[in-house]
Amino acid sequence: MRAIFAGGGTAGHVNPALAVANYLKKQEPDSQIWFFGGTGNIEETLVQRAGYPIYTFPLQGLSRSKSLSGMVKNVKALLDTWKAIQGCKKIIRELKPDIVMGTGGYASFAMVYAAAQCGVKTAVLEVNAVPGVATKRLAPRVDCVMTSYAETAKLISARRIEETGTPVRQEI
Repeated sequence: MRAIFAGGGTAGHVNPALAVANYLKKQEPDSQIWFFGGTGNIEETLVQRAGYPIYTFPLQGLSRSKSLSGMVKNVKALLDTWKAIQGCKKIIRELKPDIVMGTGGYASFAMVYAAAQCGVKTAVLEVNAVPGVATKRLAPRVDCVMTSYAETAKLISARRIEETGTPVRQEI
């Protein structure tokens, strides 16, 4: 299995991805696993500590402020995301993953969106009861959305929704 996990911004997005990656590696030791996230974010530290390679791009979340500075930040965020999507398509062509799984946060959007555009199998894992912006935007485009709570399914529109719970590290 060749898999890319994308997500970050908080450990709450990274740790479930690491739990799934570790489980996959245990089940299929020959699996090749990569991560994707934002430059300088917690995912770099946690993923590298776990021993997986990670690709990063400068990324930032959207501002909810209607001020001029908020709008300027959003323009920069959208430009960074567009650049990251283009870079992700190159990574996908190089690595040829079987699946790309997003685990939330703005850091997941570019890779999962690019994978869906490239025809790669895609999934999103939403561990929060209320889905974030990235999950809501990706849900109609991915092959499957996995949720931790049944109530979450009512808040998104997707082709397929599965209630899986939240993956945790084996030692927990």
